[in-house]
Amino acid sequence: MILRRCRRCSLRFWCYRRPLVSVVCLATIIVSVQILLMSILNSDSKDSIVHQGRNNKVAKVALIKAKPKIPSEGLGRILGVVDELQDKYLPDDDGNFKCLFSTQTIAFDRLNDDYCDCTDGTDEPSTSACVHAYFVCSSGGTRIPSSRVNDGVCDCCDGSDEYRRESVIRPIDDQMQEKIGHHISPCKNTCNS
Repeated sequence: MILRRCRRCSLRFWCYRRPLVSVVCLATIIVSVQILLMSILNSDSKDSIVHQGRNNKVAKVALIKAKPKIPSEGLGRILGVVDELQDKYLPDDDGNFKCLFSTQTIAFDRLNDDYCDCTDGTDEPSTSACVHAYFVCSSGGTRIPSSRVNDGVCDCCDGSDEYRRESVIRPIDDQMQEKIGHHISPCKNTCNS
């Protein structure tokens, strides 16, 4: 009797006699560990994100005036958008944003949230979320693919595509950057050079 109980407690018994139960138990353990790790990692990253102001939409725009923003006035000058289209990046009367080249309408707070909501990609002019979108440099109006925004390489001569000023790759000295013709974040303004 005692020998029988020990057999049922063994791993071998459960793997060979009850494989479905074994797989379900193993999957439950794996998912639980993943959820625990994600909650630990997210609590650390939330603290650093709040500290760096990444969740703040104002960090993604260059403000025109230093006054409290009224929702009907938008957030200021949106990075990555030509001056002629800046007035299109204001909320309508219902507090929504109309995608520029499609009939979609989304909530204004989903603008520049690092998630591509519009099929035309116009809701993410300051991020790299939309595959087919582009970013317009603040100086000179050069258009670059949005995938190059905040990638650690200065594609705009004024560095406006690297507004987070994060170094993604290992630092390279200034002489080498000049030699190869590419600069890394944090960017220097080389428009007048």
